[in-house]
Amino acid sequence: MRNISEIKSNPHLSNITIYDEAQKAGYGVIHLVRWKGTVIFDSTSPPWEHVSVSPKKKGIFPTWYELKLIKEIFWQDDEEVIQFFPRKAEHVNVMTNCLHLWRNPDVEALRNSIEGRGV
Repeated sequence: MRNISEIKSNPHLSNITIYDEAQKAGYGVIHLVRWKGTVIFDSTSPPWEHVSVSPKKKGIFPTWYELKLIKEIFWQDDEEVIQFFPRKAEHVNVMTNCLHLWRNPDVEALRNSIEGRGV
């Protein structure tokens, strides 16, 4: 995950509140071309790093390109980030248009285990 000063200086973000600088945790407002919304980020549950983003207007969802931009705002170019689709029995939907990005340094092990399977 990028350092706090890089995150705070990104022109797509405003009103950033950092509640744990050592753990790179905070929240604020994200401004994209189509919409404005809330963003929450943290790395307080090692080894996972997490960013959630919710457009303010209901019924709007981030596109793949917007998620890619969000990834670039919060993570370095060489860091891989994933999005989970949980089992139906474990699915929790508190906010219908909130999407989550996750990074685990061990994701490289997952990538290596599926390499060559056309993924």
